[in-house]
Amino acid sequence: MLSKWGGNLQSKIHDLVLDCLSWDGNGKLIDIGCGNAPLSIKAAKKYSKAHVTGIDYWGGMWDFSLKVCEKNAKIEGVQDRITFQKASASDLPFENNYFDAAVSNLVFHEVQDTKDKRDVI
Repeated sequence: MLSKWGGNLQSKIHDLVLDCLSWDGNGKLIDIGCGNAPLSIKAAKKYSKAHVTGIDYWGGMWDFSLKVCEKNAKIEGVQDRITFQKASASDLPFENNYFDAAVSNLVFHEVQDTKDKRDVI
């Protein structure tokens, strides 16, 4: 269902997330829970003047996951405007107001270090 053979639902959801983002595309955007970076990359392609930071916890797969994200960004030609960092969605290592916009998709239920997911938001 999420793949291109299943109707590209994931890509359609990412388009919807970005279409609903009220932002001019200038500055810094964070993708919370970026996984292998499809939403981060789509944002970097849509907002050509932005720098995108994708964060995810990735657990013990950190090195592998980082390499996958960086490879995907390079394939899509946005590697110079996108960075990836290991971090928990419940404890972002950035100062308040560091980012101009934030996106996230299907992530908060996965946050393991906070019982009440409302605290994450």
